[in-house]
Order: sequence, then structure tokens, then C-alpha cells
Amino acid sequence: MLIAPHIAHRPGPAWSRRLARALASLALWCLASSALAMVLPAFDEVRANHQASTGILLDRYGQPISELNVGASVRRLEWTSLRTLAPAMQEMLLVAEDRRFYQHSGVDWRAFVAALWQNLWYDHKRGASTLSMQLAGLLDPALHPTREEGGRRTLVQKWDQTFAAQALEARWSKEQILEAYLNLVHFRGNLQGIAAASWGLFQKLPSELKRPEAAILAALLRAPNARPALVERRACELLQRVGARIECASMRLALAKLDHGMLAPRWNAAGLLARRLQMRPGDRLRSTLDPAWQAAALAASNTSGDVDQAGADAAVSIVVVDGADASVRAYVGADEGEDPLAARHPGSGILAPFSVALAIERQSLTAATLIPGLDGGDRAESGAADWVSARTALQADPRRLMALHGERRLFELAPDGGRRIIDIDQARLDSLELAGLYAALFDSGRWVAPRMLGEAPRSAVHTLLRPEAAFIAADMLRSAERPGCERSFWARDGNGAWLVGGLGATTVVLRVDGEGDLGRILRSAWRSIRLSTPAVAVCLLPQPDAPPAVVQQMVAFQPPVEPARREWFVRGTELAVSSIPLSAVRILQPRQGGIVDGAQAADDPGYRVQFRASAGLPELRWYLDGKLIGEGERAWWHPRAGLYRLELRSADGQSIDQVEFAARAPLR
Repeated sequence: MLIAPHIAHRPGPAWSRRLARALASLALWCLASSALAMVLPAFDEVRANHQASTGILLDRYGQPISELNVGASVRRLEWTSLRTLAPAMQEMLLVAEDRRFYQHSGVDWRAFVAALWQNLWYDHKRGASTLSMQLAGLLDPALHPTREEGGRRTLVQKWDQTFAAQALEARWSKEQILEAYLNLVHFRGNLQGIAAASWGLFQKLPSELKRPEAAILAALLRAPNARPALVERRACELLQRVGARIECASMRLALAKLDHGMLAPRWNAAGLLARRLQMRPGDRLRSTLDPAWQAAALAASNTSGDVDQAGADAAVSIVVVDGADASVRAYVGADEGEDPLAARHPGSGILAPFSVALAIERQSLTAATLIPGLDGGDRAESGAADWVSARTALQADPRRLMALHGERRLFELAPDGGRRIIDIDQARLDSLELAGLYAALFDSGRWVAPRMLGEAPRSAVHTLLRPEAAFIAADMLRSAERPGCERSFWARDGNGAWLVGGLGATTVVLRVDGEGDLGRILRSAWRSIRLSTPAVAVCLLPQPDAPPAVVQQMVAFQPPVEPARREWFVRGTELAVSSIPLSAVRILQPRQGGIVDGAQAADDPGYRVQFRASAGLPELRWYLDGKLIGEGERAWWHPRAGLYRLELRSADGQSIDQVEFAARAPLR
């Protein structure tokens, strides 16, 4: 009766094979001892080879501003020093994995023998690996568990692991072993190392971990992907061992995050630029971003949905470039999908100031030159009042200016020594290039390629425009309501709209894509960024003087479509009076091939029909079939039936415009 229970627990027929395998392993371990000693790396080597799976973007002052996960599978962060680890984590680790860590020299022989005996004779397996043994297994791929053995190490690997642990203890300090183990061990999912685990599961730094969170992490070491209920039970057992079971109640919230843990960025204020720079694992790139400008741009980009829901379906992207050193101060846009600031056709409207600047440079245009309205197909609907100065046209309707010149090529850029021509109709520019162009316009025509990285040298300076042309064109963008250093210009294209603003030497490019009142959205974002950035102080500084070749004088308009004002001119192009050029005047009424209805003249001998020109100039002369009938903007005629040719001439007899028409009226 006393023997039966003992026999029931004796090993089965395979006990002899297991014993033989153990003896063979012991022999192999002795033979491999010298080789293993050479395989183990030094602590400094392990720490130096540790690479985070993220890339960190720094601002211009060297502080982290954005983090990007770029690793393919394993998620890990920077190496964590044991000195910065919360004491609770080290306490829970030793309680869970190696209570006699500071007493043994790599192998806990008492636990090892007990586990070896149980694993040889019984089916229920038991582990006795010390932290030193586990670290040896992490360092040497030959000691990794295999799938063929059900994810457990073989006896040969166990023997190798024990010797490797002793060799590790001989070369490394206890603190180094703990530190390396916590940085290399997997906690849950693809989170490797204490830094990734504490941030991915609890959004905390390793130094901020409390005892319940440390107990959860220690419980995960035995079964990283165990169910939350099992993790909770094991973590509570650990807390009970240190007399803190009462803290189990505070683990509920932390446990709820186990199945949703992911390595979210610790900093995410410039994710779009981090993606554009194509960062690699372990990168720490110092950008030129200014945190104040970046924060202001982020706030401004979120104003689109606050304008009476005018921008509910619109997205605003912003680039800020400092003209002083061509550095990018802010880069903001949606972090998902295609970069909204990437190269695209900007549309001819947003390039209109450069077309104007080139015309001023060629002296074919001044800021006071009068510009006609666009021909909408009904010439009778427009007149002299539809003429405005080039300054007004640039702000109100830049299409007028773009329609004036047949030249569609602007100028050549020279980035990195290569040259290319910007064609208004075909150019593809990204927002940085567009910002660089406007920065040149605001900085006397000197163009420098914008740079995003602090280590990147400033590129060569090129002359984009003559200083006098750049000065006048930039001045034409000043707001009459807000005089000073502020300049702004906005234009639509096929899919959205642009607004470019200048604040001193700082250039801001805003892009909106979507639906709604795009102009209102852009103005709201521009107002936000003006009021919340250092640019306010910049505008208090004295503004640069006009170039020597620029003069200012009073100019009046004839006809008086705008009040007289002081205007800037390139020396030699000054105007005391800006009038509509005779060559641009057209006959508005009657229309070519039209019919004048003069039937009323049969009953009213004093009835007259009106002929009207597109400008009220006193030097205009009206000729009907070669006979002078009037002067100025309008002429009147008593109609008689027939076919006629009406001609508009200058005072010296030069033909300006003519039309042929028919009159339906009495014969006499």
C-alpha cells in the first residue's frame, strides 16, 4: 500500500534516454566552454549596437519635436540606463525572475537542480533560469528556443546557457546585466525593452513607472502575450510577495491597455516633415524648425473648421521660411497619405506677382499702369470704370495681369547647380520652392534654396529679380488696411487655393484643399499665424530702404478711376498722370455686325442713339463713314436706315478701333 503511490509517480520507459541525453549534454558543455567564452560580447559593445526602431526629429535647438516609427517588426526605443529606472521596476523584476540574483554567480544551483530533476522525471516542466542565464540566451542566437522543441530550450542549450551565464558574470557587473536584460527582453507583442514597453503600454518613461505597472511588466516576462486576466493574477502575486497586495486594485486601468498597446510617437509636432526626410531607424536629425513657429502653424492649420463650418471639408497646410538664412521654420500638414506640400502645378494665379515683377524689370509696366477688365463676351457691359491700376489688379483680379503678356516663362532657378525654367502653364512646384520664390521677392530678388536640416550648408545666392523690380512688386502686395511689413497674396487653382504672406523677412505659404469658402479659410489661418508668432515683434523693426533705382512720386489717373496717390517707380518710368493707352481703347457700342434700332426717330426728330468707347479720353475722335461726329468717350447720332462703318481715331488721326453695323430707322 505504501509502494503503489511511489510507483505511480516514477518515470516512464523513456527515463534512460533522458538520462543519457543529460550526460551527453554535460560532455558537450565541457568541450564548448572555451568557445562560448569567446562568443560573449562586452557590455559596451551591446549598448553601442542597440538601435531604436524609431527616428527622432529635433528642432533647431536640439530638442525632440517629432518621432517616427520606421522599424519593420520589432519596436524599441533608446537604451535605458539602470540609473534612470524606477526602483519599483527593479524590485518587481527580481521578485518575479531571480530573487537570489545578488547571491549567485550566474546560476542558482539550488533552483537549477530542482528544476532539472523535475524536467527529467515529470511531464510538468519547470524553469530555473536566472537573469544572467536569460540574458545569455538573448545575446547568443545559438541559445534561442526552437520551434521543434515547443518554444523551449533543449538540454544542450540549457547546459550552454549555464556556462554562458557564469562567463557573463565574470566579465560584466550585476548592474550591467540588469541594465542589458531590461533593454533586450521582449515584453508584449513587438515591444522590446523597458523603454518601449513602458511607453507603449502606459505612455510613461521608465523612470515614471509605479509599483502596479512594474508588477504588470514583470508578470509579462514569463508569458508576454498572456490574457489580461492571467497577467493580473500573476502581477497581484508579485505585489503580495512584497506586502503590497492592496495595490492590485489600481492595476485595472493599466491592464485595460494591454491588448491595445502600441508604440505611439512620444513627440508628434512635425510628423509630416519627418516623413518627407525619409528617416531611418536610430536617426536623430536636427532640423531647422522653430518650436514657436511650428506650434503657431499647427494652431493655424486647425482653424479651418472653426469659421462657421466654412472649412468642414478643407485641410490647411503651412510652410514657413526665414529669409535671413533660408531655413524652414514650420512645416505642417496632414500626416496621413500624400504630402499636401509636395510638388504640384501651382496655377498661374499665385505666380502673377512674378510676372508683374518681370514686366516692371523690362519697364513695360508700372504699379500705376491702368489695366482693362477681362473681356467677358459682352463688350457693352464694361467701360472706363472697369479699368484699374496694376497695383489694384494684382490684389483684386490677377488674371487681368496674366492676360496682358504673351510671355509664359518666368525665370530660371539654380538649385544645386542645375538650371531650369519655370513655365507658368506647366511648372510643378512644391510649397518649399514656392516659399523660396516669395522669400526672394521679399528680399530684393535674392534667391536661396530653402533648407530643412540644421547641418545642411546654405546654398549659393542667385539673382532672381533686379532689386528695384522685386521691391515694387513686393510693395504691391502690402495691405492698405494693415500698412507696415505685412504683405499677402492669395489665388485659387483647380483643386484649392493658396495664400502667401510676408512678415518682415519671414515668408508663409498656406495651402487649402477641399470644399467651402476657401478664401475665408485661408484668411482665418493667416490671421491666426500673424497673431501668435514672433513675427509681430519682427514687424516693429525698421523696414529696409528702397533700392537706389526706385523713386516715389505723386500720380493722378485719367480718367479718375482711382484717387491720386504716391507711387513707387523704377527711375526713368515715372508717371505724373496714368491714363488708359489709346491702343487699348475699344468701341463698346454698337457691337460689330449689330443692328441699331432707331425706329423711334420717326416720331421724335430730336432722338439720338449713343456710341460709347471703353475709356473716357478727351483725345478720342468718332468718325461715321469718314465724317467726324463727336469727341471723347461718347458720341450721339440721329439714326437713318442703312449700313455704316464707325471708326474711333486719335487726335492725330490714327485709327484705334472700328465696327460695321446696320441701322433700322427712317430713311430721312
